[in-house]
Amino acid sequence: MKRCRICLRHIDSSNSIIIRNMPPSAQGFTKKNSKKNFPINYHFGVCNFCYVPQILNKPVNYYKRTIRATSLSKTLISYRKKQFKNFINDNNLKNKKLLEVGCNKGENLKILKKFSCKIYGVEFDKSSVEECRKSKLKVSRLYLNSISSKIYNRPFDAFMILNFLEHIPNLREFFINLKKNLNKDFTGLIEVPNFDMIKKKGLYTEIILDHLYYFSKENLSIILDKLGFKVIKKEKILDDYILSLTVKQKDTKFFLKKKKKIKQRKFNINDINKKLNIFQKEIDLFQKKIRNEKFIIWGAGHQSLMICSYYKLNDKVKFIIDSSKMKQNKFAPGSNIRIFHPSKLKFEKEVSTILVIGGGYSEEIAKNIKKNYKSFKIYIANKNKIINF
Repeated sequence: MKRCRICLRHIDSSNSIIIRNMPPSAQGFTKKNSKKNFPINYHFGVCNFCYVPQILNKPVNYYKRTIRATSLSKTLISYRKKQFKNFINDNNLKNKKLLEVGCNKGENLKILKKFSCKIYGVEFDKSSVEECRKSKLKVSRLYLNSISSKIYNRPFDAFMILNFLEHIPNLREFFINLKKNLNKDFTGLIEVPNFDMIKKKGLYTEIILDHLYYFSKENLSIILDKLGFKVIKKEKILDDYILSLTVKQKDTKFFLKKKKKIKQRKFNINDINKKLNIFQKEIDLFQKKIRNEKFIIWGAGHQSLMICSYYKLNDKVKFIIDSSKMKQNKFAPGSNIRIFHPSKLKFEKEVSTILVIGGGYSEEIAKNIKKNYKSFKIYIANKNKIINF
């Protein structure tokens, strides 16, 4: 019997399922067609006490590192500028010390530097830390997993954890060590993928091993409260894909010492496989439209990897296109489909159809393809539909 990663209670077998043929990771791209990249089964469960859907498999081996395959889009940079400005002004953080945990190569830190704050970062990936330091960013190489996790220039007045929390196996330990590096009256900004949106739209193709937890506005707020945080603001952002919460210090004992059961909202875990089966019909219909010919996929993000692996598209997809250098000339986790630079399309004569799987950026990508590669028919995986662009 598996235990909940958060409250350590047993997860009942009636509240768990097996999701088969899934990618072994979202970032494990290999230079050779490798057995290490073969599909695996996910053990997916929901805790009866803290009500957090979660993957119960062993975490990916790089979970301490923040990996972003591409730079921030113009749309996201514009949003972050407004968001960070409001966060600093609303919480009186001018001239205060602000820390980003899981800062990667400093994409957000570079935006924050434009405001009147003292900016610092923490990252475990060695090459990312070196790149940050080349850009004259103050970044420590560290992972908050021990009592001795002391960050240079502590204590900090504020912190940000942007789409990194869902990767961390031991949240209690992580937050205990984070708080040791903060002032008592700190403010924090926490962002995670929005499971409320995933449930509502049936987008279970978003499930990937790198994301251990699937937080809703309700369960994340309660868990943060039990871990000693007071949630002062919560909102859905970026087309509801992301939950954004602002928190402050709360004087309370940790959640694991309390026996009070969290009130849960109904969620039928078997709905996951049902909705995934529905999308299979979309794929079948799409293939019928293109007369069962091979096609190209644009995008090697986690949703694309999941779709290729779960729906066994190995023999149907000629190759994948992605603009990220770290993915090019490598094989996709799960499906072992080869990934190439966009210039590969200039020499393609046999395949005439491209399926774009780029999440919220799919339309933007499709427009660029239409502009630069006019000979291809373009389809988009949009929510639970595959539509002609």
